[in-house]
Amino acid sequence: MAVGVMMTIDTSNVQVEQLRFVNGPNTDLRVLSGSGNVIRNNSIGTPSDVVDTCVSAGVTRASELGIYVGPLVAGSIATPAVWIYENDISCHAVYGILINGADGVVIGINHLTNAAARNYIGTNYQQDTLGNGGGIALQANGSNGARYNQISNN
Repeated sequence: MAVGVMMTIDTSNVQVEQLRFVNGPNTDLRVLSGSGNVIRNNSIGTPSDVVDTCVSAGVTRASELGIYVGPLVAGSIATPAVWIYENDISCHAVYGILINGADGVVIGINHLTNAAARNYIGTNYQQDTLGNGGGIALQANGSNGARYNQISNN
């Protein structure tokens, strides 16, 4: 996954907010390491949340993954490593979000208030179908698997 990445987080305490990632060559946004990272309020895979199909939005679905979180990301229930919420994540050929052996990823919960904060994955707030190959995938990588991850409100 090293080829064709639009943005990489490889440190701690990064906030990615109000950006648009469209027509990426492989992966729109990847997190390789660190803790306390927040990905919120972005359009990932679509130019805006006001489109009714991926094609009409000019999306070629060249990007396979919206967000990739790698196995060196190590958090816990008490101290999550990555928070992902309030994003539009659509029009990807493989997955909207792939958690590959990472620990401590929280999807769909606000990092400041712990309140529900949904992502629109494969759709938008108008309920238009803007499909990904799959929504959220969680897979083990190595002997520890993928631990302490939370997925809600999507």
